[in-house]
Amino acid sequence: MTILQKFRRWQRQPFSYSLQTEEKQHCRNCNHTFVGNFCPYCGQKAGTGRITWTSMWQNILEPWGMHSKSYPFTLLQLYLRPGYLMGDYLDGRRQYASSPVNTFFITALLFTLLGLAFMPNALEPEALEGVSDTWLGHGFNWMAAHDNDWGLLFMGVLMIPFTWLFFRNSPRHTRHTLPEGFFVQVMALTALTPLNFLPDLFDLLGWDQSFLWGMIPLYYVCAYRQLFGYSWLSTLWRTTLSLACFFILFVLLCIMATT
Repeated sequence: MTILQKFRRWQRQPFSYSLQTEEKQHCRNCNHTFVGNFCPYCGQKAGTGRITWTSMWQNILEPWGMHSKSYPFTLLQLYLRPGYLMGDYLDGRRQYASSPVNTFFITALLFTLLGLAFMPNALEPEALEGVSDTWLGHGFNWMAAHDNDWGLLFMGVLMIPFTWLFFRNSPRHTRHTLPEGFFVQVMALTALTPLNFLPDLFDLLGWDQSFLWGMIPLYYVCAYRQLFGYSWLSTLWRTTLSLACFFILFVLLCIMATT
Protein backbone atom coordinates (compact mmCIF):
# COMPACT_ATOMS: atom_id res chain seq x y z
CA MET A 1 0.00 0.00 0.00
CA THR A 2 1.45 3.36 -1.05
CA ILE A 3 1.65 6.43 1.18
CA LEU A 4 -1.15 8.09 -0.80
CA GLN A 5 -3.37 5.02 -0.40
CA LYS A 6 -2.70 4.97 3.35
CA PHE A 7 -3.55 8.67 3.55
CA ARG A 8 -6.79 8.17 1.63
CA ARG A 9 -7.68 5.27 3.93
CA TRP A 10 -6.97 7.45 6.97
CA GLN A 11 -9.17 10.23 5.55
CA ARG A 12 -12.15 7.89 5.37
CA GLN A 13 -11.53 6.14 8.68
CA PRO A 14 -9.04 7.83 11.04
CA PHE A 15 -9.76 5.52 13.97
CA SER A 16 -10.32 1.83 14.47
CA TYR A 17 -11.71 1.07 17.89
CA SER A 18 -10.37 -2.04 19.60
CA LEU A 19 -12.34 -4.19 22.01
CA GLN A 20 -12.27 -2.97 25.59
CA THR A 21 -10.11 -4.84 28.08
CA GLU A 22 -11.55 -7.73 30.11
CA GLU A 23 -9.52 -6.64 33.13
CA LYS A 24 -11.55 -5.89 36.24
CA GLN A 25 -11.61 -2.29 37.38
CA HIS A 26 -12.31 -0.85 40.82
CA CYS A 27 -14.34 2.35 40.96
CA ARG A 28 -12.93 4.80 43.48
CA ASN A 29 -16.18 6.73 43.52
CA CYS A 30 -18.76 4.04 44.40
CA ASN A 31 -16.42 1.13 45.32
CA HIS A 32 -17.94 -1.27 42.78
CA THR A 33 -15.87 -3.70 40.72
CA PHE A 34 -16.67 -3.82 36.99
CA VAL A 35 -15.31 -4.69 33.55
CA GLY A 36 -15.18 -1.96 30.93
CA ASN A 37 -14.14 1.63 30.39
CA PHE A 38 -16.79 3.25 32.62
CA CYS A 39 -18.44 2.22 35.86
CA PRO A 40 -22.03 1.04 35.12
CA TYR A 41 -23.20 2.20 38.55
CA CYS A 42 -22.02 5.82 38.74
CA GLY A 43 -20.51 6.44 35.30
CA GLN A 44 -16.99 7.36 36.44
CA LYS A 45 -14.21 6.57 33.98
CA ALA A 46 -12.07 3.52 34.64
CA GLY A 47 -8.53 4.24 35.77
CA THR A 48 -9.43 7.44 37.59
CA GLY A 49 -6.78 7.91 40.24
CA ARG A 50 -4.28 10.46 41.42
CA ILE A 51 -4.09 13.86 39.76
CA THR A 52 -1.46 14.04 37.02
CA TRP A 53 -0.37 16.68 34.49
CA THR A 54 -2.72 15.06 31.97
CA SER A 55 -5.72 15.15 34.29
CA MET A 56 -4.94 18.76 35.18
CA TRP A 57 -4.90 19.73 31.50
CA GLN A 58 -8.17 17.85 30.90
CA ASN A 59 -9.76 19.69 33.82
CA ILE A 60 -8.69 23.04 32.37
CA LEU A 61 -10.28 22.14 29.03
CA GLU A 62 -13.48 20.78 30.58
CA PRO A 63 -15.36 24.14 30.75
CA TRP A 64 -14.74 24.47 27.00
CA GLY A 65 -16.26 21.08 26.28
CA MET A 66 -12.98 19.56 25.07
CA HIS A 67 -11.73 17.67 28.13
CA SER A 68 -11.97 14.27 26.41
CA LYS A 69 -11.28 15.32 22.83
CA SER A 70 -8.28 16.78 21.06
CA TYR A 71 -8.64 20.36 19.84
CA PRO A 72 -5.40 20.27 17.78
CA PHE A 73 -6.41 16.97 16.17
CA THR A 74 -9.83 18.41 15.31
CA LEU A 75 -8.11 21.30 13.51
CA LEU A 76 -5.81 18.86 11.71
CA GLN A 77 -8.81 16.91 10.47
CA LEU A 78 -10.49 20.11 9.26
CA TYR A 79 -7.56 20.60 6.88
CA LEU A 80 -6.69 17.03 5.90
CA ARG A 81 -10.16 15.43 5.81
CA PRO A 82 -12.67 18.30 6.14
CA GLY A 83 -15.64 16.78 4.34
CA TYR A 84 -15.19 13.37 5.92
CA LEU A 85 -15.07 14.96 9.38
CA MET A 86 -18.25 16.91 8.63
CA GLY A 87 -19.88 13.71 7.42
CA ASP A 88 -18.79 11.84 10.54
CA TYR A 89 -20.38 14.52 12.71
CA LEU A 90 -23.65 14.40 10.78
CA ASP A 91 -23.69 10.59 11.02
CA GLY A 92 -23.22 10.65 14.79
CA ARG A 93 -19.52 9.67 14.94
CA ARG A 94 -18.46 12.48 17.26
CA GLN A 95 -16.05 10.90 19.72
CA TYR A 96 -12.81 12.00 18.04
CA ALA A 97 -13.62 15.66 17.41
CA SER A 98 -14.40 18.55 19.72
CA SER A 99 -17.71 20.40 19.51
CA PRO A 100 -17.90 22.49 16.28
CA VAL A 101 -19.18 25.66 17.98
CA ASN A 102 -16.64 25.42 20.81
CA THR A 103 -13.86 24.79 18.31
CA PHE A 104 -14.91 27.79 16.23
CA PHE A 105 -14.97 30.28 19.09
CA ILE A 106 -11.74 28.97 20.63
CA THR A 107 -10.03 29.21 17.23
CA ALA A 108 -11.31 32.78 16.79
CA LEU A 109 -10.11 33.67 20.29
CA LEU A 110 -6.74 31.99 19.78
CA PHE A 111 -5.97 33.77 16.52
CA THR A 112 -7.25 37.06 17.89
CA LEU A 113 -4.75 36.79 20.74
CA LEU A 114 -1.98 35.79 18.33
CA GLY A 115 -2.86 38.76 16.16
CA LEU A 116 -2.72 41.12 19.13
CA ALA A 117 0.66 39.72 20.13
CA PHE A 118 2.41 39.49 16.76
CA MET A 119 0.35 41.29 14.11
CA PRO A 120 -1.71 44.07 15.74
CA ASN A 121 -2.47 45.64 12.36
CA ALA A 122 -4.37 42.50 11.37
CA LEU A 123 -7.12 43.46 13.82
CA GLU A 124 -7.46 47.03 12.58
CA PRO A 125 -9.92 47.11 9.65
CA GLU A 126 -9.02 49.44 6.82
CA ALA A 127 -11.62 51.24 4.75
CA LEU A 128 -11.78 50.11 1.13
CA GLU A 129 -10.70 52.88 -1.22
CA GLY A 130 -13.32 53.94 -3.73
CA VAL A 131 -16.20 52.02 -2.19
CA SER A 132 -15.99 52.94 1.50
CA ASP A 133 -18.87 55.43 1.15
CA THR A 134 -21.13 53.06 -0.77
CA TRP A 135 -23.47 50.36 0.52
CA LEU A 136 -21.09 47.64 -0.66
CA GLY A 137 -18.13 49.38 0.96
CA HIS A 138 -19.98 49.60 4.26
CA GLY A 139 -20.73 45.90 4.04
CA PHE A 140 -17.11 44.92 3.38
CA ASN A 141 -15.88 47.23 6.12
CA TRP A 142 -18.34 45.60 8.53
CA MET A 143 -16.95 42.20 7.54
CA ALA A 144 -13.40 43.43 8.16
CA ALA A 145 -14.34 44.72 11.58
CA HIS A 146 -16.04 41.48 12.63
CA ASP A 147 -14.07 38.82 10.78
CA ASN A 148 -12.97 37.07 13.95
CA ASP A 149 -16.32 36.61 15.72
CA TRP A 150 -19.96 37.17 14.82
CA GLY A 151 -19.18 38.49 11.36
CA LEU A 152 -17.70 35.19 10.22
CA LEU A 153 -20.54 33.23 11.76
CA PHE A 154 -23.07 35.50 10.02
CA MET A 155 -21.34 34.90 6.69
CA GLY A 156 -21.55 31.16 7.23
CA VAL A 157 -25.26 31.34 8.03
CA LEU A 158 -25.87 33.02 4.67
CA MET A 159 -24.27 30.01 2.95
CA ILE A 160 -26.56 27.44 4.60
CA PRO A 161 -29.66 27.71 2.35
CA PHE A 162 -27.62 27.64 -0.87
CA THR A 163 -25.59 24.62 0.19
CA TRP A 164 -28.85 22.90 1.12
CA LEU A 165 -30.41 23.86 -2.24
CA PHE A 166 -27.62 22.76 -4.59
CA PHE A 167 -26.45 19.67 -2.66
CA ARG A 168 -29.77 18.32 -1.37
CA ASN A 169 -29.81 15.31 -3.75
CA SER A 170 -26.17 14.36 -3.24
CA PRO A 171 -24.96 10.73 -3.23
CA ARG A 172 -23.96 11.14 0.43
CA HIS A 173 -26.06 12.88 3.08
CA THR A 174 -29.05 13.21 0.77
CA ARG A 175 -31.62 15.71 2.02
CA HIS A 176 -29.38 17.00 4.75
CA THR A 177 -31.24 19.46 6.96
CA LEU A 178 -30.66 23.15 7.57
CA PRO A 179 -29.51 22.54 11.19
CA GLU A 180 -26.97 20.04 9.82
CA GLY A 181 -25.92 22.70 7.32
CA PHE A 182 -25.27 25.07 10.21
CA PHE A 183 -22.68 22.72 11.71
CA VAL A 184 -21.12 22.15 8.29
CA GLN A 185 -20.60 25.91 7.92
CA VAL A 186 -19.29 26.30 11.47
CA MET A 187 -16.63 23.66 10.82
CA ALA A 188 -15.69 25.25 7.49
CA LEU A 189 -15.39 28.69 9.10
CA THR A 190 -13.19 27.25 11.83
CA ALA A 191 -10.70 26.12 9.21
CA LEU A 192 -10.93 29.43 7.33
CA THR A 193 -10.47 31.65 10.42
CA PRO A 194 -6.62 31.67 10.19
CA LEU A 195 -6.92 33.09 6.66
CA ASN A 196 -7.87 36.44 8.22
CA PHE A 197 -4.29 36.88 9.37
CA LEU A 198 -2.43 35.46 6.38
CA PRO A 199 -2.47 38.70 4.30
CA ASP A 200 -0.68 40.58 7.11
CA LEU A 201 1.76 37.72 7.57
CA PHE A 202 2.48 37.69 3.83
CA ASP A 203 3.06 41.45 3.94
CA LEU A 204 5.61 41.00 6.73
CA LEU A 205 7.40 38.30 4.74
CA GLY A 206 7.13 40.20 1.43
CA TRP A 207 5.18 37.41 -0.28
CA ASP A 208 2.56 37.78 -2.98
CA GLN A 209 -0.90 37.31 -1.45
CA SER A 210 -3.02 37.38 -4.61
CA PHE A 211 -3.69 33.63 -4.53
CA LEU A 212 -5.17 33.84 -1.01
CA TRP A 213 -8.56 34.85 -2.41
CA GLY A 214 -8.75 31.49 -4.16
CA MET A 215 -8.18 29.46 -1.00
CA ILE A 216 -11.74 29.94 0.30
CA PRO A 217 -13.57 28.48 -2.74
CA LEU A 218 -10.87 25.81 -3.05
CA TYR A 219 -11.46 24.73 0.53
CA TYR A 220 -15.22 24.58 0.00
CA VAL A 221 -14.82 22.51 -3.17
CA CYS A 222 -12.56 19.98 -1.41
CA ALA A 223 -14.78 19.80 1.67
CA TYR A 224 -18.03 19.47 -0.31
CA ARG A 225 -16.46 16.84 -2.58
CA GLN A 226 -15.68 14.65 0.43
CA LEU A 227 -18.92 15.42 2.25
CA PHE A 228 -21.50 15.02 -0.51
CA GLY A 229 -19.79 12.57 -2.87
CA TYR A 230 -20.33 14.37 -6.18
CA SER A 231 -17.66 14.31 -8.88
CA TRP A 232 -15.08 17.09 -8.90
CA LEU A 233 -16.79 18.86 -11.83
CA SER A 234 -20.26 18.59 -10.31
CA THR A 235 -18.96 19.78 -6.95
CA LEU A 236 -17.19 22.71 -8.61
CA TRP A 237 -20.23 24.16 -10.36
CA ARG A 238 -22.50 23.57 -7.37
CA THR A 239 -20.04 25.28 -5.05
CA THR A 240 -19.61 28.15 -7.52
CA LEU A 241 -23.37 28.66 -7.64
CA SER A 242 -23.60 28.53 -3.84
CA LEU A 243 -20.88 31.17 -3.43
CA ALA A 244 -22.37 33.35 -6.18
CA CYS A 245 -25.81 33.25 -4.56
CA PHE A 246 -24.22 33.99 -1.20
CA PHE A 247 -22.51 37.07 -2.64
CA ILE A 248 -25.74 38.30 -4.27
CA LEU A 249 -27.60 37.89 -0.98
CA PHE A 250 -24.83 39.73 0.85
CA VAL A 251 -25.05 42.62 -1.62
CA LEU A 252 -28.83 42.80 -1.20
CA LEU A 253 -28.46 42.89 2.59
CA CYS A 254 -25.89 45.69 2.28
CA ILE A 255 -28.32 47.69 0.16
CA MET A 256 -31.15 47.14 2.63
CA ALA A 257 -28.96 48.09 5.61
CA THR A 258 -27.77 51.38 4.08
CA THR A 259 -31.00 52.69 2.57
